[in-house]
Amino acid sequence: MENKQQYKNYYRLNKLKNNKSNKKKKVLKVIKINDKLTSEFTSIIFFDLEMNCSFHKEENHGVGETISIGAVKYKISTEETTDFYSIIRPTFNNVMSSKIIELTNLLQDEVNEAKSFKEVLLTLEDWVKQEKCIFVSWGPDDIRVLLGDNDRNGYKLDIINTIKTNFIDFQSEYGLHRKSNQAISLKNALTYYKVEFEGSQHNALDDAHNLFRVYKKYKEEIIYINSIDNENSK
Repeated sequence: MENKQQYKNYYRLNKLKNNKSNKKKKVLKVIKINDKLTSEFTSIIFFDLEMNCSFHKEENHGVGETISIGAVKYKISTEETTDFYSIIRPTFNNVMSSKIIELTNLLQDEVNEAKSFKEVLLTLEDWVKQEKCIFVSWGPDDIRVLLGDNDRNGYKLDIINTIKTNFIDFQSEYGLHRKSNQAISLKNALTYYKVEFEGSQHNALDDAHNLFRVYKKYKEEIIYINSIDNENSK
């Protein structure tokens, strides 16, 4: 009961914050990976979350809570990759809806028996080690939910601050590149490059891998465009 009340209080406070911020909404500059990628960074981490977000507003007030995280760490110097995946036991919104079970293929028992948000994020921090990383997701929702989970639980985890400081929303960068006024799905970005989605959609690790695949194709495209521009300028 205490958790549920804390959840409602969190929602009310953030609704007030959002209402205030919407009044002075402005267009934010899109920060690109290369804008941030200086020589001090050794790796790029592509990550994705799955969330337990009830489709009944009275149950969770539209606030998502992390139930799994997947990440692919790409070491820039060697181009090697390593994976991270974990299911997370939510604190407040811990009963999964049938829709979320269908989307994620995660079972209620798996989530119930999983480690807590704090335990998993500390393990993620250990996996990152002392490397200087850029953290990339497809869209702004993942970082928003991570920050919300950290805040609601009263944590001040260093890894969350590190992710926030070095975060890139690659969906925005890719949409700007495609000159699209609408958000492009990860699957449609792959389709543009004539690449099939590998694995299962809404599996956090599979989504992270496919995000990395889009980035590689995008990078190849940018290199090609730049080479053409250089040829034409001679």
